[in-house]
Amino acid sequence: MAKKAMLFMSILLTLIVNTVISAYAANKTISNVNIKIKSNINVGDYTDSLNISYGSDGSGSINVYTTSDRFDIVDAEITSGRSHVNIGDEIRMKITLEAKREYSFKGTYSSSNVSVSGGKYVSSSKNYGDLVVNIKLNPIKGTFEAPESVEWKDNEVGIA
Repeated sequence: MAKKAMLFMSILLTLIVNTVISAYAANKTISNVNIKIKSNINVGDYTDSLNISYGSDGSGSINVYTTSDRFDIVDAEITSGRSHVNIGDEIRMKITLEAKREYSFKGTYSSSNVSVSGGKYVSSSKNYGDLVVNIKLNPIKGTFEAPESVEWKDNEVGIA
């Protein structure tokens, strides 16, 4: 009987220790978020046909990645309404981050603790433990064509 009691107590103690360790491990908070974006978007592209890949060596039109070992990027989508890309457009995206097992997103996230390389932070929210970050890509670069017909009127005041 004493052996059974000792075995039972040993198993119970092991379960309690594992539970406490798991609870402690899940309490590591992600306080800063770094997202990196490389884009290869050209004037005239359509946002519907852009490929989004994950990882710095991705071959997509937009590569979204992080160097953090605390979370993964699990989803990225374009939320801009415009489909035809013009010079100066800032394409909007929604990026979903999932904390790794021992970490969690706690507190609030803003431009002070969310860094976006290749774009600008807009807003963020939490969704069932995930962090959803809304961003704008850097403006699309390009060169405007020269005007075809330009004229000057001598009798009117110019507008700057």
